[in-house]
Amino acid sequence: PTGTISPVAGTPLDFSSPKPIGRDMQKVTHPRARIYDHNYVIRRDEDGVTLIARAHESSSGRFLEVWTDQPGVQLFTGNPRGFCLETQNYPDAINHPHFPSPVLRPGEKYLTTTIFAFGSL
Repeated sequence: PTGTISPVAGTPLDFSSPKPIGRDMQKVTHPRARIYDHNYVIRRDEDGVTLIARAHESSSGRFLEVWTDQPGVQLFTGNPRGFCLETQNYPDAINHPHFPSPVLRPGEKYLTTTIFAFGSL
């Protein structure tokens, strides 16, 4: 992590409009392979649990929604058929003062909420 927060609009990392996860995978620049292994900054209008991702499988109608109060989400893929969304703080946040602090001081409590909702249309 460099500490740079880059816009994704118009890049292969842009999921602001629905698209198949594997559609732009061959365009992704990653040191190990043509995969997604990227942290996304979650834009928020307010604090609390927010819907941050929605995925659906069109032939079955199954869907996944991810709700969280975390500031980021890591998207991992192994291939176009599988993916993982891991809610988290920003990677290497301890070394970037403009990132949300990952420090937990003695006596403080760490509480976070992530909800994975599954269903079908």
